[in-house]
Amino acid sequence: MSTLTTAMTTSSAPAAPRRMPAWGWPLLLAAAIVLIALVRVITGRNDLFSSGTLGAALAWAMPLALAGLGGLWSERAGVINIGLEGMMILGTWGAAFGAIHGGPWAGVLGAIICGAVGGLIHALATVTFGVDHIVSGVALNIVALGVASYLAARFFGDLEGGSDVQSPPLPSLPEVSLPGVDALLTGLTEGEPRLAVASGAACSAAKGQSSYVLRAMGRSPREAGASVRFSLGAATDVAAVDAAAARFAEEVARRHRFAYLPRPS
Repeated sequence: MSTLTTAMTTSSAPAAPRRMPAWGWPLLLAAAIVLIALVRVITGRNDLFSSGTLGAALAWAMPLALAGLGGLWSERAGVINIGLEGMMILGTWGAAFGAIHGGPWAGVLGAIICGAVGGLIHALATVTFGVDHIVSGVALNIVALGVASYLAARFFGDLEGGSDVQSPPLPSLPEVSLPGVDALLTGLTEGEPRLAVASGAACSAAKGQSSYVLRAMGRSPREAGASVRFSLGAATDVAAVDAAAARFAEEVARRHRFAYLPRPS
């Protein structure tokens, strides 16, 4: 009897799921590389999978990845959270409000606080009051959109460039372009590590190469290489701006060999 019972138990046990062999992952990676190469050859878009494009794609994908990670943790805790979009909407308003009134770190803090408020509302509804998780998540998404639109219209509507759907833009950074002057970036940063300068865009800071953003806007490599962009920080004062302008004038004078180029006093 015991032998029969063991055999029946063994035969009724579920089969173990099949796993991909060790050589499967390298094969998938090689197939992906071949597919990307074929797309580049067929479309003729060499920048389609360039480092700049992939970097921008990863940067834009990070908020979604972090939201998905938060949803995974929420489900591990026993709460089905489909209100992630509403929390992200509240976080974007908090980031805009904090950045406008207190700078970038205040924007990060504002995004955390507003997103956490959305999570707290969902937790109170589902855990404390026993509301269905799906119903609470859908309601949070709808309410958060309306609340964010109202707050944007209330706090951003009177500001230049602001409305109920967007925050006003921050002041743009100064950019200088001198046709015929290449590789200014290396000369400007030599001996002056405190100078925050990029070749046309902040994303190219300290890379020593022209900005892919300017090239995507239609500028030639020579024009993109002649563009220099200065970044201002919270500790930047008038003396620092004057010093940067003087350093810039000296470097241009050295490269052009213009003896008559005036220097700031």
